[in-house]
Amino acid sequence: MKSLKTKKTGKSKESVSSKAAQPSNPTPVDRPDTRTRILIASEKLFGSLGYESTSIRAVAREAQVNLALINYHFGSKDELYRELILSKISPFRKELEAIASDENLSGGEKLECYINAYSKFANSNSTIMKINLREITKESMLAKWFAEEVIGEFFKHTIRIITEAYSDGSIRGDISPVTFIPMIVGSIMLRVVALPILARGSGIEMMEDINSPSILKEMKDVLFNGIKAR
Repeated sequence: MKSLKTKKTGKSKESVSSKAAQPSNPTPVDRPDTRTRILIASEKLFGSLGYESTSIRAVAREAQVNLALINYHFGSKDELYRELILSKISPFRKELEAIASDENLSGGEKLECYINAYSKFANSNSTIMKINLREITKESMLAKWFAEEVIGEFFKHTIRIITEAYSDGSIRGDISPVTFIPMIVGSIMLRVVALPILARGSGIEMMEDINSPSILKEMKDVLFNGIKAR
């Protein structure tokens, strides 16, 4: 009876295992993953067209992905919108929480850090600021979610910081928070979103980049010291 012999292939175990470890379809390092491409596309379209005028099909086209992949990753347009907003807002919200909780800072120092952080966020996320400004004025369920989950948390930290600034005398006690809070939030938001539009509409050239440190310094001077000549 002949014994069975194994056939040698001439390939070492090392070469086989290393080949198996290599991915069959390596992803280019310079191309964002599918989820990220969808978020980038939705930010662009929500910002330029608005939520209601943006279709999932348009987002799929912009992201260059199959329509089914949006449903797979996000489930619906509502969930895509929520994920986009939270992905941008959450890091900033954590930064505000850290500022508000920092026991080594006075109320006035916290307020200055707050203005710096908010201005930096707004300048880096002008499209998100535009989307936010648009949604604030609506009465939809999505607008209600935005007001409760995003604006509510944001103002909670804002009020805490401003209250401490009142307590240590950094803000005049005769100025109501109802007056002061919109001044801070509105001046930064409108500076980023509306001022470039107003400049174009009026034909006035912007003499300086509105996002420059000198403009931020000037804005803080006006907020803290007013516009009355000294």
